[in-house]
This record gives sequence, structure tokens and C-alpha cells, in this order.
Amino acid sequence: MAEPPLRTNVVALLVHPDGRYLLHLRDANKPIPSAGLWSLPGGHPEPGEIALVRQSPASCWRKQTCASPT
Repeated sequence: MAEPPLRTNVVALLVHPDGRYLLHLRDANKPIPSAGLWSLPGGHPEPGEIALVRQSPASCWRKQTCASPT
């Protein structure tokens, strides 16, 4: 029997110097895992994007959010 393909998920723990951290609230009105719960920002990268994440999480953050991670 063939092995199922591996799925990659990328998350980030962003902590402010004063101790606050960034979470996002998952949409409670969609049929998604953990709907209505708080979670770390992240997701499933498109093919080829995992190399970008491994090389520079800050670059990936800027690309996805148009914001600086500092």
C-alpha cells in the first residue's frame, strides 16, 4: 500500500519584547479544523514556498503580510 503524501504546515510564534504574542481567531462559520479557536498564524505553503520559509522566515512574513516582523 502506498504511503500518503506528506503535508507541510508552517506556523510562527511572534513575541513582542513586552511579552505579548500574536494569535489569530479561526473563522467559526467555516467547516475548518479548530473553527472558532485561537491559533498561531500559519498555513500550508504552496509548492516551492517551503524553501523560502527555511531560508528566511522574516522574508516569508513580509511577503504574506506586507508588514515588518520587527
